[in-house]
Amino acid sequence: GALNLPALRQQVQRQLAAGNGIFCGGTNGEFFVLNEEEKIAVARTCVEEAAGRAPVVAHIGEVSTRETRRLGQQIARL
Repeated sequence: GALNLPALRQQVQRQLAAGNGIFCGGTNGEFFVLNEEEKIAVARTCVEEAAGRAPVVAHIGEVSTRETRRLGQQIARL
């Protein structure tokens, strides 16, 4: 299925209200079946929604070091 970015934005708002930071992507759930473009979209959505109110940490772990590094470099630009 497609990413539900409006629901993700709502979740980020709930996390901002209850905590002091956002960790997106996680290490469980469906994150590992997302392609690189979708992972970047999730991170971008979290960064935009947090709007500097809290730090955002994105999970970038991939199977290979090369892929992890590439994803990390792209997300760092957000």
